Parts: sequence; C-alpha cells; structure tokens
Amino acid sequence: DKNGNDNKNTKKKFETELSEKRQLYVYNIPSHVNTMTRLTSHFQQFGDIQHIQVHRDMNKAYVQFSSHEEALEGLNYPDTILNEPSIQTAWAHYNRRDFDRNAKNNNTNSSHNKRENSLESH
Repeated sequence: DKNGNDNKNTKKKFETELSEKRQLYVYNIPSHVNTMTRLTSHFQQFGDIQHIQVHRDMNKAYVQFSSHEEALEGLNYPDTILNEPSIQTAWAHYNRRDFDRNAKNNNTNSSHNKRENSLESH
C-alpha cells in the first residue's frame, strides 16, 4: 500500500538508505588508472563487484558491490588506492536500480552485452 507507508519511503526516492548502499563513488582518479582493469584489480579484494562505471574524462567512477559490507570495506580502505594519493572514495547517492531487481539471478555483465548485440543484428 503505497499511500499508507509514505514516511518509510520518502528518503528512498532520493537516496538509498545507508544500510543498503552498495555503490561507491570514486573520484579524483588520474585518467591513466581510471580503467575497468585497474579499478577491478583494486576493488575486487573487498568482494564481489557487480558493476563498474568509468568516467575517464571526469576523473571519476562508480563501483557497485553485491553487499553493503563489501562496499564498506572498500570505502574504509586505509591505504593509497592504486598508488595514487589523489583518489578518494565516498558513498554514491544510490545503487544502480537494475541491479537491485536482478541481483539474485544476474551476477554477470556478459548476458547484458549479448542481449544488446542480438537486438542490433535483427
């Protein structure tokens, strides 16, 4: 009942509850290390990465883990990330929605790409 539970959901519309956040916002990344490969090599030590979005031209990226605990470990990493002192991490405002829906049965990005390719070829 959407109307009855307004209070619980108001915050959710704008920002994911802290206890459910799984996506890190990584910024001030020098472009030579702002690649899927380099970011994966650092962040995979904290757990299962569901998604990485790289914005090289803006020196930032988003890294989403499969659990809040994993993301928290990545956020609390005490040492220099990828030997680049400028790199900072923070919580992203929200998780990627399509992964909330498919989290149970979809841990790979490859099925995603195949689907897009087959659509184009028809």
